[in-house]
Amino acid sequence: MPDGAAADSTVELDPKSLVVPASALGPGWSGSQLPANMSILDETNGFYGVMYQNGVAVEPRAAMFMLDVTPDRVSAAAFIAAVRQEFVAEGQTSTPWSGLGDGDSYHVRVVQAGVVDSGYLFRNGPVGAVVVAGGPISQEQDVDTLAQQLAGLQQDRLRTNLARDSSPAAAGPQPTRPTDTNVPPAGTVVAGAPDASTRYCAPAQAPQFADGFAALHDEVAEEMGTPVECEHPDAVTGDTLQRTTVGLAFYRKSTNTPTFTNGSTHWALTPDGLATWTGESIDPPVVIQSATTLNSTTPGFVLEAPAERSYASETTNWGVQPQSTLTSNVGSRTPIGLPGARVVATSDIIRALQSGTSFLMIDALWDRHDKTIQGAIRIPDAGLPGTFEDPVQQALDAQLRDLTGNDLDTAIVFFCQGAQCWESYNATLRAANLGYTNLYWYRGGLAAWTEAGLPLNP
Repeated sequence: MPDGAAADSTVELDPKSLVVPASALGPGWSGSQLPANMSILDETNGFYGVMYQNGVAVEPRAAMFMLDVTPDRVSAAAFIAAVRQEFVAEGQTSTPWSGLGDGDSYHVRVVQAGVVDSGYLFRNGPVGAVVVAGGPISQEQDVDTLAQQLAGLQQDRLRTNLARDSSPAAAGPQPTRPTDTNVPPAGTVVAGAPDASTRYCAPAQAPQFADGFAALHDEVAEEMGTPVECEHPDAVTGDTLQRTTVGLAFYRKSTNTPTFTNGSTHWALTPDGLATWTGESIDPPVVIQSATTLNSTTPGFVLEAPAERSYASETTNWGVQPQSTLTSNVGSRTPIGLPGARVVATSDIIRALQSGTSFLMIDALWDRHDKTIQGAIRIPDAGLPGTFEDPVQQALDAQLRDLTGNDLDTAIVFFCQGAQCWESYNATLRAANLGYTNLYWYRGGLAAWTEAGLPLNP
């Protein structure tokens, strides 16, 4: 048993009996057991998983449940951490959540090939739970809502069985059972009662807001509620987390941004001051600012805004740390921050275009590709590895001077293939080294633009 772990009574717990049955999901659901090797933990005897399908709905949907009955709470938390790392490695976004289980919980999500998967990872006592719903992108909101309902059903079933198996304390605080009328909208964080007010605290330390969280609290006051635990690091991303009575505060290490979310509304202290926004993204929107008129190089077209969400892993945090040196392994996962520049998402680009903001868009992808974003200028060698004194740097200096008229304050957006392409990252670093001060990195690049259904031109 891990040090500090409290033993839990799990002798009578059968993981198969703990999983929500198909009958509880409604008409048309049927399923089959997942193979034992689906477990992230090797050779566990307490693992059970099932995949349900629904062929009655207008569009087919799927639901996956995985449970791991472990010896204690620490082992269950390790299972959740391992599953989360695996999901993040596969490109899913992972957002700390509140209101599920009696330990750390997360909302995971991915959209690919026209399908959206939305799910929750949480722990109830010694049992780790993974609940994921899937369906067509055309029913995105329905899938998110279904995932929330199914996670609530699974939590309810676990708490009932744990309370029967051992003691009320093992089950944790009792929730309100989700129904069609009381399930909150997708993305809502439900505040759960803390299981210990000194969680993550040092001896004699009480939960309180400090540093960036305190500064953010000074701005938004009661919107943040009261801290129910002390600050603690997230093992996957390196961010700092602190749950409150109404949501979650987190500090983005890579962007130096203290942020708070209640699940539907988000607040952050940015270099431009307090930002407030809604939607799926837990990072503040970026406004591309420019006092320069560059109509000949700004994409000159009007776009209908796609859904306000992230595309092609453009906001996925793989825990890669930002760096100020040029990278040679350009086909690997990138950080979510970049020194000397602001990171923008697809929605930020669309808002800038719709507002008429003038800026340069530079396609830094080296590999041959027939189409790019309309109005973008191709400089394929701008992001090559090397040094800030090499011929590539000298050539880029001349090209940017020509494009900007020697105006170092020109707004410039660099992009390449996507979130696993460093060429636009390198190009942005090169531009910063040349003295340009109004730089933006479109991390999602061509992959996110395409997934959002936006047009590409030769």
